Amino acid sequence: MIGRRTLLCFVPLLSLAAAPNARAATRIPPQFLGEWDESAQGCVEGDWSSHLIIRARTIEPYESQGRVKTIKFQGPNAITTVSRYTFAEGSEIGTDRFTLSPSRKTLMWFTDGHSARLIRCPAK
Repeated sequence: MIGRRTLLCFVPLLSLAAAPNARAATRIPPQFLGEWDESAQGCVEGDWSSHLIIRARTIEPYESQGRVKTIKFQGPNAITTVSRYTFAEGSEIGTDRFTLSPSRKTLMWFTDGHSARLIRCPAK
């Protein structure tokens, strides 16, 4: 009987403690935000097939937009996101993994069995 009372007392406290982290896990950290492309020329000319825009709550690759549902942190420079992507033909759930270089000027993007090395585009 004492075990059940103890458990009931701790469950609400754990739930309250976890709530702020659950909200924070749907926003992409600031070091990942911005425009990315495979080349400096792509940043300038806007070759959108290799362009990626990362916002706090969305991931925007070529001709689609992903609304971030969850984020798993692997450290300050690595995250995995699960997003609902919408595009002309419909929508689907997609998983992306992003790893920043120590300088935070390059980004490795892993998605659907593919990977790309992107550079940070200059702010406009």
